[in-house]
Amino acid sequence: MLRRREVNVALTIAIDGQEIQVEPGTTILQAAESLGIHIPTLCHHGGARPYRACQICRVETEDEGGRRRVVPACTMPLRREGQRVFTQSQAALEGQKEALQSLLASHPQVDWLWEMAEELSVVIPESPLGPAPEGCILCGLCARTCSQVLGIGAITYTRRRASGDGELPLQVKPSACIGCGACAAVCPTGVIKKSDRDGWRQMEWWGMERAEIKLQRCAGCGEYFASPGALTQVRERAGGSLPMSDFCPTCRALAARQRLALEICT
Repeated sequence: MLRRREVNVALTIAIDGQEIQVEPGTTILQAAESLGIHIPTLCHHGGARPYRACQICRVETEDEGGRRRVVPACTMPLRREGQRVFTQSQAALEGQKEALQSLLASHPQVDWLWEMAEELSVVIPESPLGPAPEGCILCGLCARTCSQVLGIGAITYTRRRASGDGELPLQVKPSACIGCGACAAVCPTGVIKKSDRDGWRQMEWWGMERAEIKLQRCAGCGEYFASPGALTQVRERAGGSLPMSDFCPTCRALAARQRLALEICT
């Protein structure tokens, strides 16, 4: 009787000379992270689908036939045995420089981006590619997080950089904001800001739009700690109920330590 042949679907690929086995479809960026190899990114976040908006993560790949090309690591899947990836080749570094040049074409007021450009000897174009809010690089990560991760959609990203028609690709609807602050947390340039004061959370997008959201008090200590909308969203994702969700992180941690102490003592 013939036994069913076991097929190993894992692929062996190499990044900068280091071999690793990955499942087909694993992105180059995921494989590199597993090896501890750094590939620069700006618009990437694990919770949102890759969008290759900034393309700073460009690397060079080589297939079994020796053909080479430069691709964005965040969206490029590995599908062939023996593929080789180079993150520090001349072509890869030139690709990263071109991506940075494109980002800086809209002249965002972000000091560390300009310092990176100076370090890499990137020449900034004289004319912008399209409109961008001050300090924004139009990566769209805030919009993707708000829509894909949280399901809110208070921020929309209609298209890539425009051709100078004056319309901003990014739009925000302050009245739809639940005050979770996720957009501020993922923004790579810090141009989206969140601040809490006197029981209110102030959200500010690109220095242009603002919203104030009343915060909820902790059921334990009474301190303001989160917006009701964000807590409702968390509970819904947890299946309708979430123990201790009305308590701030400090009180939840204290309760967990007390439960552990009780279990040890009994």
